[in-house]
Amino acid sequence: MIKYTYPSLNSLIIIFFTISVVHSQTKKEYADWLYQQGDYFRAISEYKELQFFSKNIDSINSYQYQIGKAYYRSGKHNNSIGEFASILERPISNEKKSNSLNYIALNYLNLSLPNQALFYSAEALKIDSIKSSFTTGLIYSNLYDWETSKKYFNMLIKYAPSDAMTSLAKDNLK
Repeated sequence: MIKYTYPSLNSLIIIFFTISVVHSQTKKEYADWLYQQGDYFRAISEYKELQFFSKNIDSINSYQYQIGKAYYRSGKHNNSIGEFASILERPISNEKKSNSLNYIALNYLNLSLPNQALFYSAEALKIDSIKSSFTTGLIYSNLYDWETSKKYFNMLIKYAPSDAMTSLAKDNLK
């Protein structure tokens, strides 16, 4: 006769928790991979699923941020604006707030609405004047205001020489 013992409730909970953590980690890795491959709409679906099942507010914000970026990259600027505006309604770090405002500004710039873009860029500048200076410089260059654009690009170059956007700012000054 074979004797079978059932696992305890605690061990089942641990197994379930471990599986769900591994599952969500691999789903996030998959969503990130899809995004990196330029498969934005599939990435959005994966991030939305992760967001739906997450109970952690920081994770929810992070997934929504990725959704907003994916919409931006895919050219769905109105959808992207909605995602970033939604993020701004919750308590978030100043860095996420500044980045979200800059993405909203870039979306409006892509929609040929530079005045709205300037409004959001100005809000981002209040939080992070250095990193937000690139977006502002870009908006002014699209408005053919070269002197103002140059001022913001030079600010980034001067105060953040090792920032990834600095080389782009230098290119725009040529």
